[in-house]
Amino acid sequence: MPSATITKVRPLTPQQDKNLLLTSDATALHMIFSTDCSPYQDWQSYLLFYSALRIKQPGHVTRIASGCSGEEIANHQRWHEEHIATMSTRFHIHFTPKFSSVKDKDGKDKGDYKYFNKPFGLRHFLEHSPFMGLDKKGEVQKDDTVIILIDPDMYLLRPITHDYSNERDVVIGKPKQKGRKKKAAHGVPFAQSYGMGMSWVDWPLDYITGNVNSPAKKVEKLSGRLHYPGGPPYIGTARDMHAIAVKWADFAPRLHEGYPHLLAEMYAYCVAAAHLELPHELVDSLMVSADTVGGEGWPLVDAIPDEEVCEVAMTANHEAYPIPNLIHYCQTYKMKEWFWQKRKVPKDLFTCDKPIVQGPSPDDITAALEGEEKSKMMLKRNAFVLCSTLNGVAEAMEYYKEMHGEGENVNMGRTLKLAH
Repeated sequence: MPSATITKVRPLTPQQDKNLLLTSDATALHMIFSTDCSPYQDWQSYLLFYSALRIKQPGHVTRIASGCSGEEIANHQRWHEEHIATMSTRFHIHFTPKFSSVKDKDGKDKGDYKYFNKPFGLRHFLEHSPFMGLDKKGEVQKDDTVIILIDPDMYLLRPITHDYSNERDVVIGKPKQKGRKKKAAHGVPFAQSYGMGMSWVDWPLDYITGNVNSPAKKVEKLSGRLHYPGGPPYIGTARDMHAIAVKWADFAPRLHEGYPHLLAEMYAYCVAAAHLELPHELVDSLMVSADTVGGEGWPLVDAIPDEEVCEVAMTANHEAYPIPNLIHYCQTYKMKEWFWQKRKVPKDLFTCDKPIVQGPSPDDITAALEGEEKSKMMLKRNAFVLCSTLNGVAEAMEYYKEMHGEGENVNMGRTLKLAH
């Protein structure tokens, strides 16, 4: 494989944008992700939009921003128009009320669970966005549009669509392969496999669903493992995703009462899907995240030759080797002096005077992997994430400065190394 070459990313032309409105089989896609209006999620949002531009993700991409003040809405709308919409006319922002409050039995606020924004934000988008909306019957319009719900801390490596028929780049656990469906359609949603298990079948589903006859109660642990322990990316038609969003938003607060912990909203999604009798096709290779966990796209990374893993990660060269669709960078990754932890990333990345992040080169990674035997697989997986995320952030920072920077205050030096 030749040495890594990064094609300069530039804003899309009107014709390029037009060509990406539909997939090759004329399917409409709309990728969405839920955030608040904090600087922490602002830099993640810019990076996600940049990665969508870089890989030419088909369809529309919308940031759903919840709970913003009037001033924040004005500032974020202005920022979006100046820095995001200039990348592509298919990139949008949608504002919603705050949905993250935890209520007591009297309806008064007693806490906050920010992940409530995901189900409620999805429903608000589907019902109020100018791209979707409800008809006179209360049914979602453009119901054939395929909705792709991801998280803001995800970096795209190749397009996500509705089609998982190419065996070359789709990894699915053996028990899930028999009779699997290969394209998202009405009644056939998809999701990434997660190691969440099926503990929710033993929870008080009568109360959570508000229905003593809920179909969710019929799901068995063993068979249910094939279709319900899924998470972002969630992929389904607008018709199915609206039905799920309505129940998801209804169930999530009640489930959170008995399980007030991280992933409560993901378990609520599983219950909503089961209640609606919408088993999901679970795909392993939509993402990589935790380097020791099965059920992710790591077999694709493991198959890349050691000396090429960094180049493939940097260039997202899917033609050379099949790679996962995205990196969910919610873990800690480290190798030698290289390090990534999203909470330690400066919130002012996308400013003109900030020095650009340093990332490892292919030679750095090759040298680090040489002679390693005991934990080479884990090191290689960390190398893949580090080469992609650190160099991807550096690319995005350079893009920002080239598009929006003027004068002596534009710092193009790659001198910022994230601290352990």
